[in-house]
Amino acid sequence: MDDTVSRRKKVLYVIHRCWPYLGGAERLFWEWAKSSRDAGDDVTIYTTDVWDIEYFHDRTKRRIETAREVVEGITIRRFRVRTLPRPFRPRMLAVLSVLPSSFCAHAFGYPHILLPGYLWEMIFARQKFDLVNTGVFPHLFLTYPAVSYAHRMKVPVVCTPLIHLGEPHSGDGSPHFLSVRHLDLLAQCDKVVTMTEIERQALLDRGIAEERVHVVGAGVAPEEVWGGKGRHFRERYGIRGKLVLQISTQTHDKGAPHTLEAMKRLWARGSDATLVFIGQVMSDFDALFCGQPPWVYEKTLVLDYIDEQTKRDALDACDVLVMPSKAESFGIVYLEAWLYKKPVIGAWAGGVPALVEDGKDGLLVPFADVHMLAEYITMLLETPQLADALGTNGYWKVLRRYTWKHSCERLRAVYATLGEAS
Repeated sequence: MDDTVSRRKKVLYVIHRCWPYLGGAERLFWEWAKSSRDAGDDVTIYTTDVWDIEYFHDRTKRRIETAREVVEGITIRRFRVRTLPRPFRPRMLAVLSVLPSSFCAHAFGYPHILLPGYLWEMIFARQKFDLVNTGVFPHLFLTYPAVSYAHRMKVPVVCTPLIHLGEPHSGDGSPHFLSVRHLDLLAQCDKVVTMTEIERQALLDRGIAEERVHVVGAGVAPEEVWGGKGRHFRERYGIRGKLVLQISTQTHDKGAPHTLEAMKRLWARGSDATLVFIGQVMSDFDALFCGQPPWVYEKTLVLDYIDEQTKRDALDACDVLVMPSKAESFGIVYLEAWLYKKPVIGAWAGGVPALVEDGKDGLLVPFADVHMLAEYITMLLETPQLADALGTNGYWKVLRRYTWKHSCERLRAVYATLGEAS
């Protein structure tokens, strides 16, 4: 038998959403899957049929119809999210989660989502993978069955939890990311992959063995991010003054309401800046935005989903990228802005302070501090020398440390320690 064929391994990635949806976590797993494919592995992704994240609990939102397809040599299997009769939802799953069974406690635990086809596959299927990499928290209904499968088949399992630690010292990220159930699951994994040293240290502080936890981080492919035409974006949407951009899911935990309130302060002072939101609009922000006065609509552009070229154009057009989120394990969008040498503003929360160095390549504010956020946006818009310096420092940091090549090499090094993946 040919040596190349004999060394070909079967690698399974498990995540809640996948291509063609490419948010931060989804992009991370997609790039890792392509890296495994390029290394000669046979790669499969198990995921759900969710497009809008709210579809998990609201069937009026969008889903992906295609159950199985091969994209760029990677097999994607999407398992259908099922809905119990409304009178029993979510009570029945909550009851299942407290049964005296470890499997029920994990597989039906928060956020109480039913995925019967996936459970069947993980419990009874005999397809043999050589390595499993599963994520992300708080989705125990995906991660726990994957870990159980790996144990049943006696293959190594890696967990990539992407923990949202929230604000320092607040503990607000712990209930859904670092509960006893989550820590018990991580203790059963051969390796745990984190995005930053902050996330790694949080796990060590909670008793996860040091030799199991590895910082791998995320990245970008510069050649795929460059190429934006800011002039086209401005002409297309009639933007003439300064442009403040937020690319994220538009919801409270991502700081979108705080960005809006900060900009209202700037506008009250006479600023001509336009605020642009790009990314899925969640119900809470939609309700907030719909209640704004007409003059706010005139200065704000909400684009929801857009194509990649329009996103690149927006990055090139903007004067500052703002994402004051407390729900980040990393923050790929900061890297994308830096590739256009744009300054960024984040929050002192989650893994962001390990990525954005306050005063060196970006600025950080306490989460929900609208006053400081408004002052920092003003400072960057009115001090182009500072904005240029921060953006340029970020640009060189990305090229030195945060490309997908760097991330994938670190992940392959983790796999190599398991002795099961090439």
